[in-house]
Amino acid sequence: MAKYKMACALSAAVVSLALVAMPVLPISGSLSGNASALTAAGEVENFAELLEAMTTGGTVRLANDITRETTDEQLVVAVGKSVVLDLNGHTLSLLTDGVRGMINRGSLTITGNGVITDGPEITEAWGLIDNYGTLVVENGTFLDYGQGGGAALKNRPSGSLTMNSGEIHGYATAGANACLYSEGVLAIGDGVEMTNMATDDMYTDVYGESYYGAYALIVSDGTATFGETVGPEGDQIVVSGARGAVAVNGGVLEINNGVYSSGKYYGMWITNNGDVSNVTINYAESYGAKYGVYSSVDDGKQDLSDVGITIANGRFAGGTKAAVAVNGSKSEHSFGMAITGGEFSTEPDESYIVEGYVAGLSEDDAYPYRVVSTTDESDEYDVEYEEDEGGDVVPVIHPSKVDWSEGEQATSYDGEHAVRFVASEELIVDRKAELTVDVKDNTSGFKLTGDGELFGAIELRVVDRNGEEIEVKNNDLMIAIEIDEETYNKLAAYDKIEVVYFDDEGNESERLAAELKHEGDEYLIEFNTTHLSTYGVVGVNETEEEPTADATTPETGTITREGGSAMVASIMVAVFVGIMTSVVSFAYPIRRK
Repeated sequence: MAKYKMACALSAAVVSLALVAMPVLPISGSLSGNASALTAAGEVENFAELLEAMTTGGTVRLANDITRETTDEQLVVAVGKSVVLDLNGHTLSLLTDGVRGMINRGSLTITGNGVITDGPEITEAWGLIDNYGTLVVENGTFLDYGQGGGAALKNRPSGSLTMNSGEIHGYATAGANACLYSEGVLAIGDGVEMTNMATDDMYTDVYGESYYGAYALIVSDGTATFGETVGPEGDQIVVSGARGAVAVNGGVLEINNGVYSSGKYYGMWITNNGDVSNVTINYAESYGAKYGVYSSVDDGKQDLSDVGITIANGRFAGGTKAAVAVNGSKSEHSFGMAITGGEFSTEPDESYIVEGYVAGLSEDDAYPYRVVSTTDESDEYDVEYEEDEGGDVVPVIHPSKVDWSEGEQATSYDGEHAVRFVASEELIVDRKAELTVDVKDNTSGFKLTGDGELFGAIELRVVDRNGEEIEVKNNDLMIAIEIDEETYNKLAAYDKIEVVYFDDEGNESERLAAELKHEGDEYLIEFNTTHLSTYGVVGVNETEEEPTADATTPETGTITREGGSAMVASIMVAVFVGIMTSVVSFAYPIRRK
């Protein structure tokens, strides 16, 4: 059993990462007071009017596209001022020359589904907005073409930035600005998109070292929350970066959803350049060309704190390296990773797995390892220990429920006879469910109301691992009952074969058409139905009435016909004897560990 081996300096409190000190970050509902302000919006038609309106405060609405030239004054929301900037579907171009085009020191809300950009003709731009106050992005698109190595949106240590919706795209061909850089309080809502894919191979950082591209989203300090909804359902945050999707230099970060990918190195890079580096991944999909998630000292430049990473769920893949990895060998501090769930492209190191959990082989070729609890196996999965191709006994993770519509999933047999159950529609059942077969040796209690000879009766049920019946009805089902050659020949002598539903009292309630099939050494009765029940197999001969001579009845003068229908009788045969009631077979590939 894998044990949780966190570096000694990481206490249980750090491992669990209960973010008690982390402020509540409003994502939904945080802008409820802004809608009414838009009704009094004052429209502006040029940059001079925009500058004056934002300096004064209040609601500002663009009447058309507006451009700030490089010689124009910087747009500033002063301390104590509050501005709602309604882009009104238009584009605000902030042409700059080494500074950001807008500074917020008060309260700024951006809405109106427009565009803010620094323009493709700008080469020395350092981004779009510098935030020292409270910045709320309701929606909109931010396009950053700057080559200055800054960030489209920069959230300073004193700043609070909430991005409920919208997109940020970096188009630098060198210098590679980040989409968003935060040192303060950050909240990113579900569905936000950020991409930063620099087209050049290398750029030189302030240390004189060259790198490929930049990270799209950087948390350098403070507190941050990515996503409001936990899990893969709903709108996912989407972040992609040339060097990496997410970089964490320090701070406390909680990730609830999202897809994070890189073109060159890491889905997520985590180091310890701040006072604390704690990352909790409740759910994420993180893919890196090298590592999915990688944590290490930043090449010895800074080594300021312990690092704690917890992974509760998600999907993690590395292109050429590990899905997740921690390297604290060059650090004077403690680096630790604690995993309690998720799917991985490579087997996580045993030291990362929390005690009471196990990394087992799964059925997913892309993510062949899954971490699950060893103490709760009843709801979503089964942990079983099986031999791999090398003969080693390894944990294998099976889903506790399976879809029987994927083909012939249930067979009860004794090696000679079989009943096969095939669902062609979705039918989710317990993985350890069994198709039970109860052959009725005595059929004297069953009553037919239609024509034919009853050959036998059989009850089919599906039961779970506890022997409790799983109700199967309103499905598209095919049932094949294997019989011996002698019985097949007797049934083949009839004009047609039918299957009868019997109710609980043994009375016929409905009939279905059935078909005899001979496939190789198999002799089968096949029929389609919608639910499992007690069935009887009936042979029916169809004979025509033979008319007799007409006769006259003197007393009445009416014409009568004598004669009727003749049925061919057969001896009742028990065709289901020998069918077993308990064998259900599943085959899963076991991968080499």
